[in-house]
Amino acid sequence: SLYVGDFNLVRRIMTDGNVVTIAQLSATQVSYQYYLCVSPADGHLYISDPEKHQVLKVLSLVNVTDPSTNMEAVVGSGQRCIPGDELNCGDGGPAKTAKLSHPKGITIAADRTMYIADGTNIRAVDSKGIIHTLIGHHGHHNHWSPIPCNGALLASQVQLQWPTSLSLNPLDGSLYFTDDRLVLKLTADMKIKVVAGTPLHCNVNATYDETALGTVLAIAFSPTGDLFIADSDSRRVNLIRMVDPSSNSKIFAGQPDAL
Repeated sequence: SLYVGDFNLVRRIMTDGNVVTIAQLSATQVSYQYYLCVSPADGHLYISDPEKHQVLKVLSLVNVTDPSTNMEAVVGSGQRCIPGDELNCGDGGPAKTAKLSHPKGITIAADRTMYIADGTNIRAVDSKGIIHTLIGHHGHHNHWSPIPCNGALLASQVQLQWPTSLSLNPLDGSLYFTDDRLVLKLTADMKIKVVAGTPLHCNVNATYDETALGTVLAIAFSPTGDLFIADSDSRRVNLIRMVDPSSNSKIFAGQPDAL
Protein backbone atom coordinates (compact mmCIF):
# COMPACT_ATOMS: atom_id res chain seq x y z
CA SER A 1 0.00 0.00 0.00
CA LEU A 2 0.90 3.65 -0.43
CA TYR A 3 0.17 6.13 2.35
CA VAL A 4 -0.43 9.78 1.44
CA GLY A 5 -0.81 12.88 3.61
CA ASP A 6 -3.66 14.89 2.05
CA PHE A 7 -4.05 18.13 4.07
CA ASN A 8 -5.41 16.86 7.42
CA LEU A 9 -6.29 13.39 6.09
CA VAL A 10 -4.01 10.39 5.81
CA ARG A 11 -5.12 8.06 3.05
CA ARG A 12 -4.20 4.51 2.14
CA ILE A 13 -4.07 3.61 -1.54
CA MET A 14 -4.65 -0.12 -1.67
CA THR A 15 -3.03 -2.49 -4.12
CA ASP A 16 -6.38 -2.83 -5.92
CA GLY A 17 -6.54 0.97 -6.43
CA ASN A 18 -9.14 1.70 -3.78
CA VAL A 19 -8.51 4.67 -1.50
CA VAL A 20 -9.52 4.73 2.17
CA THR A 21 -9.02 7.40 4.82
CA ILE A 22 -7.34 5.90 7.88
CA ALA A 23 -6.48 8.97 9.98
CA GLN A 24 -7.78 12.50 10.38
CA LEU A 25 -5.77 15.25 12.05
CA SER A 26 -7.33 18.47 13.26
CA ALA A 27 -7.89 20.81 10.32
CA THR A 28 -6.63 23.70 12.45
CA GLN A 29 -3.36 21.92 13.26
CA VAL A 30 -1.83 21.24 9.87
CA SER A 31 -0.03 24.51 9.21
CA TYR A 32 3.23 22.63 9.74
CA GLN A 33 4.22 19.68 7.61
CA TYR A 34 3.80 16.29 9.21
CA TYR A 35 5.67 13.14 8.23
CA LEU A 36 4.65 9.51 7.75
CA CYS A 37 6.60 6.31 8.39
CA VAL A 38 5.74 2.62 8.20
CA SER A 39 7.52 0.46 10.75
CA PRO A 40 9.27 -2.59 9.26
CA ALA A 41 8.93 -4.23 12.68
CA ASP A 42 5.16 -4.21 13.11
CA GLY A 43 3.73 -2.76 9.88
CA HIS A 44 2.01 0.09 11.70
CA LEU A 45 1.90 3.61 10.29
CA TYR A 46 3.32 6.43 12.42
CA ILE A 47 2.68 10.17 12.05
CA SER A 48 4.66 13.08 13.47
CA ASP A 49 2.38 15.87 14.69
CA PRO A 50 4.52 18.99 15.28
CA GLU A 51 1.72 21.12 16.70
CA LYS A 52 0.75 18.47 19.25
CA HIS A 53 4.44 17.78 19.98
CA GLN A 54 3.78 14.07 19.59
CA VAL A 55 4.37 11.04 17.38
CA LEU A 56 1.14 9.15 16.74
CA LYS A 57 0.53 5.50 15.90
CA VAL A 58 -2.33 4.62 13.56
CA LEU A 59 -4.24 1.83 15.30
CA SER A 60 -5.98 0.14 12.37
CA LEU A 61 -5.25 0.15 8.65
CA VAL A 62 -8.51 -1.58 7.63
CA ASN A 63 -12.21 -1.08 8.38
CA VAL A 64 -11.69 2.33 9.96
CA THR A 65 -15.02 3.75 11.10
CA ASP A 66 -13.76 7.01 12.63
CA PRO A 67 -10.37 8.21 11.29
CA SER A 68 -10.22 11.01 13.90
CA THR A 69 -9.95 8.50 16.77
CA ASN A 70 -7.81 5.91 14.98
CA MET A 71 -4.56 7.13 16.56
CA GLU A 72 -2.72 7.04 19.85
CA ALA A 73 0.32 8.96 21.04
CA VAL A 74 3.42 6.79 21.41
CA VAL A 75 6.02 9.55 21.84
CA GLY A 76 5.41 12.82 23.64
CA SER A 77 3.13 13.93 26.47
CA GLY A 78 1.85 16.86 24.44
CA GLN A 79 3.96 19.37 26.37
CA ARG A 80 6.54 21.30 24.42
CA CYS A 81 10.26 20.81 25.03
CA ILE A 82 11.91 24.20 25.52
CA PRO A 83 15.64 24.97 25.95
CA GLY A 84 16.82 24.76 29.53
CA ASP A 85 14.34 22.09 30.61
CA GLU A 86 15.52 20.81 34.01
CA LEU A 87 14.71 17.19 33.14
CA ASN A 88 16.22 17.33 29.64
CA CYS A 89 12.73 16.97 28.17
CA GLY A 90 12.37 13.42 29.46
CA ASP A 91 15.60 11.91 28.19
CA GLY A 92 16.31 8.61 29.90
CA GLY A 93 12.64 7.99 30.66
CA PRO A 94 9.54 6.66 28.89
CA ALA A 95 8.96 8.21 25.47
CA LYS A 96 5.24 8.64 26.19
CA THR A 97 5.92 11.10 29.02
CA ALA A 98 8.76 12.97 27.30
CA LYS A 99 8.48 16.47 25.86
CA LEU A 100 9.04 17.05 22.15
CA SER A 101 10.00 20.35 20.59
CA HIS A 102 8.85 20.12 16.95
CA PRO A 103 8.80 16.55 15.61
CA LYS A 104 9.33 16.27 11.86
CA GLY A 105 10.85 13.34 10.00
CA ILE A 106 10.69 9.88 11.59
CA THR A 107 12.18 6.56 10.60
CA ILE A 108 12.10 3.17 12.30
CA ALA A 109 14.65 0.37 12.29
CA ALA A 110 13.91 -3.35 12.16
CA ASP A 111 14.74 -3.59 15.89
CA ARG A 112 11.93 -1.04 16.58
CA THR A 113 14.29 1.86 17.34
CA MET A 114 12.54 5.07 16.26
CA TYR A 115 14.54 8.12 15.18
CA ILE A 116 12.89 11.54 15.28
CA ALA A 117 14.03 14.89 13.91
CA ASP A 118 12.86 17.05 16.81
CA GLY A 119 13.49 20.77 16.50
CA THR A 120 17.26 21.22 16.19
CA ASN A 121 17.97 17.77 17.63
CA ILE A 122 17.68 14.14 16.61
CA ARG A 123 16.22 11.88 19.26
CA ALA A 124 15.87 8.11 19.46
CA VAL A 125 13.37 5.82 21.17
CA ASP A 126 14.70 2.33 21.83
CA SER A 127 12.76 -0.94 21.63
CA LYS A 128 11.83 -0.62 25.32
CA GLY A 129 10.25 2.79 24.79
CA ILE A 130 13.02 4.83 26.41
CA ILE A 131 13.94 8.13 24.72
CA HIS A 132 17.27 9.93 24.54
CA THR A 133 18.85 12.66 22.46
CA LEU A 134 21.19 11.24 19.84
CA ILE A 135 22.45 14.50 18.33
CA GLY A 136 22.09 17.92 19.96
CA HIS A 137 21.12 19.04 23.46
CA HIS A 138 18.40 20.83 25.44
CA GLY A 139 20.55 23.63 26.84
CA HIS A 140 20.11 27.34 26.31
CA HIS A 141 23.42 27.89 24.53
CA ASN A 142 23.80 26.90 20.93
CA HIS A 143 27.53 26.33 20.42
CA TRP A 144 27.34 25.75 16.70
CA SER A 145 30.33 24.09 15.02
CA PRO A 146 30.37 24.02 11.22
CA ILE A 147 30.39 20.62 9.56
CA PRO A 148 33.93 20.04 8.22
CA CYS A 149 34.45 20.27 4.45
CA ASN A 150 36.29 16.95 4.62
CA GLY A 151 36.27 14.19 7.20
CA ALA A 152 33.86 13.89 10.10
CA LEU A 153 32.93 15.59 13.36
CA LEU A 154 32.01 13.87 16.61
CA ALA A 155 28.24 13.74 17.02
CA SER A 156 28.63 15.18 20.52
CA GLN A 157 30.15 18.32 18.97
CA VAL A 158 27.47 18.84 16.33
CA GLN A 159 24.58 21.25 16.70
CA LEU A 160 22.19 20.99 13.78
CA GLN A 161 20.19 23.88 12.37
CA TRP A 162 16.83 22.29 11.41
CA PRO A 163 16.98 18.56 10.51
CA THR A 164 13.91 17.32 8.66
CA SER A 165 13.93 14.10 6.65
CA LEU A 166 15.44 10.86 8.01
CA SER A 167 16.19 7.53 6.36
CA LEU A 168 18.02 4.31 7.26
CA ASN A 169 20.45 2.67 4.86
CA PRO A 170 19.13 -0.89 4.28
CA LEU A 171 22.65 -2.22 3.74
CA ASP A 172 24.13 -1.34 7.14
CA GLY A 173 21.34 0.30 9.13
CA SER A 174 23.17 3.64 9.38
CA LEU A 175 21.13 6.80 9.86
CA TYR A 176 21.04 9.49 7.16
CA PHE A 177 19.33 12.84 7.63
CA THR A 178 18.92 16.23 5.99
CA ASP A 179 19.85 19.61 7.44
CA ASP A 180 19.11 22.54 5.13
CA ARG A 181 21.34 21.98 2.06
CA LEU A 182 23.17 18.91 3.33
CA VAL A 183 22.60 15.18 3.60
CA LEU A 184 24.51 13.86 6.60
CA LYS A 185 25.34 10.39 7.92
CA LEU A 186 25.76 9.20 11.48
CA THR A 187 28.58 6.66 11.38
CA ALA A 188 28.89 3.58 13.60
CA ASP A 189 31.52 5.36 15.73
CA MET A 190 29.12 8.28 16.38
CA LYS A 191 30.57 10.78 13.95
CA ILE A 192 28.78 13.02 11.47
CA LYS A 193 29.94 13.25 7.86
CA VAL A 194 28.59 14.91 4.72
CA VAL A 195 27.16 12.47 2.18
CA ALA A 196 25.80 15.03 -0.30
CA GLY A 197 25.87 18.80 -0.61
CA THR A 198 28.50 21.37 0.23
CA PRO A 199 28.63 23.28 3.54
CA LEU A 200 28.19 26.99 2.91
CA HIS A 201 31.65 27.83 4.28
CA CYS A 202 33.35 25.46 1.81
CA ASN A 203 34.29 26.35 -1.79
CA VAL A 204 33.26 29.95 -1.20
CA ASN A 205 35.29 31.09 -4.22
CA ALA A 206 33.74 28.67 -6.66
CA THR A 207 31.43 30.26 -9.23
CA TYR A 208 29.58 27.01 -9.77
CA ASP A 209 29.65 23.85 -7.71
CA GLU A 210 27.87 20.86 -9.22
CA THR A 211 28.01 19.05 -5.87
CA ALA A 212 26.05 21.78 -4.13
CA LEU A 213 22.43 21.07 -3.32
CA GLY A 214 19.50 23.41 -3.07
CA THR A 215 17.16 23.03 -0.14
CA VAL A 216 16.84 19.30 0.43
CA LEU A 217 13.16 18.35 0.50
CA ALA A 218 13.34 14.63 1.20
CA ILE A 219 15.57 11.56 1.07
CA ALA A 220 14.81 7.85 0.63
CA PHE A 221 16.73 4.64 0.05
CA SER A 222 16.10 1.88 -2.45
CA PRO A 223 16.39 -1.73 -1.21
CA THR A 224 19.81 -1.93 -2.88
CA GLY A 225 21.25 1.03 -0.98
CA ASP A 226 20.86 3.77 -3.59
CA LEU A 227 20.10 7.09 -1.91
CA PHE A 228 17.60 9.39 -3.64
CA ILE A 229 17.65 13.10 -2.80
CA ALA A 230 14.96 15.60 -3.81
CA ASP A 231 16.17 19.20 -3.75
CA SER A 232 15.03 22.58 -5.00
CA ASP A 233 17.27 25.61 -5.60
CA SER A 234 16.61 29.35 -5.45
CA ARG A 235 15.52 29.36 -9.11
CA ARG A 236 12.90 26.71 -8.38
CA VAL A 237 14.80 24.08 -10.30
CA ASN A 238 13.73 20.74 -8.86
CA LEU A 239 15.92 17.65 -9.14
CA ILE A 240 16.10 14.13 -7.83
CA ARG A 241 19.66 12.93 -7.45
CA MET A 242 20.91 9.43 -6.80
CA VAL A 243 23.98 8.49 -4.77
CA ASP A 244 24.96 4.85 -5.10
CA PRO A 245 26.65 2.77 -2.35
CA SER A 246 30.06 3.69 -3.83
CA SER A 247 29.26 7.42 -3.34
CA ASN A 248 28.89 8.08 -7.07
CA SER A 249 26.29 10.77 -7.70
CA LYS A 250 24.13 11.48 -10.74
CA ILE A 251 20.89 13.27 -11.61
CA PHE A 252 18.07 10.74 -11.64
CA ALA A 253 15.18 13.02 -12.65
CA GLY A 254 14.80 16.64 -13.64
CA GLN A 255 16.93 18.99 -15.70
CA PRO A 256 19.59 21.24 -14.11
CA ASP A 257 19.45 24.95 -14.84
CA ALA A 258 21.53 25.84 -17.89
CA LEU A 259 22.91 28.81 -15.98
